[in-house]
Amino acid sequence: MIWYATSEHPYEVACREPEDAAILLSFGKYRGDRLAEVPESYLRWMLSAAGRAFLPDDLVEIVEVEARARLSVRPASATTSPAAWRPCVEVNTDEVLAWAVTAPAGEVLELTHDLRGAVHDLLQIVLLLEDGLRATADELIERLVGQEGHP
Repeated sequence: MIWYATSEHPYEVACREPEDAAILLSFGKYRGDRLAEVPESYLRWMLSAAGRAFLPDDLVEIVEVEARARLSVRPASATTSPAAWRPCVEVNTDEVLAWAVTAPAGEVLELTHDLRGAVHDLLQIVLLLEDGLRATADELIERLVGQEGHP
């Protein structure tokens, strides 16, 4: 099986090894590496808005399974209860800033990229929830107004 980017000019992004069915990445920083061996930060990037922008949906589903197994990531589905939306990890901002001062620039850049994608994804969720609540409120108002004229 070979997966191709969903961009204007599709190119191979991953393939399945015939010997053991492992997923091999065919692009980017981890070209030639098995999906099961890429760093957790790269899995997060693949699931961010930036990664999802060009990865095919069926490959994203495989990455989600890998991420859940390795990161305790909760799926963003309509069936997930709000109690499960709590962050998987609590972050001490002071420790992160202290690390950023001494860490290699590439690692800091990778973290900021991951965070930017996460913030974008959260904003999209908030906007969808807001739209859903607005539609529900409008529907409820219509029902109530409709019932006023009926005894």
